Amino acid sequence: MLYQSHDLEQYYSAKEYIDTLLIPLLPISMKNENESKKTADQNELLTLFSNEIENQYKGRCLLTPPYTYFTGDLWNNEKERLLMWQQSFAPLPFKHFVFITSDHSWKLVEKFMDGYFVWFPSIPTKELQDQEVKKIIQTQVDEVSQFMKMIWKS
Repeated sequence: MLYQSHDLEQYYSAKEYIDTLLIPLLPISMKNENESKKTADQNELLTLFSNEIENQYKGRCLLTPPYTYFTGDLWNNEKERLLMWQQSFAPLPFKHFVFITSDHSWKLVEKFMDGYFVWFPSIPTKELQDQEVKKIIQTQVDEVSQFMKMIWKS
């Protein structure tokens, strides 16, 4: 389910079945042209990937709007900010929090969070055809699906 009015109506009427919150972590950088393009590519792919996971598990997951952050000062400010963001969902009965990212740096924060971090590889897509991008995303969705099933069994 998406964080949209129609889906939220469904969520509130069936929230006992929707136990997983998907939180995409999207970086922003305007340091220079290369860094800006790199984070924009990451965001585009991560958004497609997150939407595909949500679509596959629509009755089990709620996909939040993306958590956006500036690259660089991740550990001092962003760790606490993400923790507060996650805690704002605490009144809702989510058992599982899944953070989706292309930024390896978040692995350092994982131990402080109540949830799982799924890393999605950042791939420059400008040289790829749409079908190739879809295939890459589907391959990653298949792998993450196995992980999600393990989480739900625990």
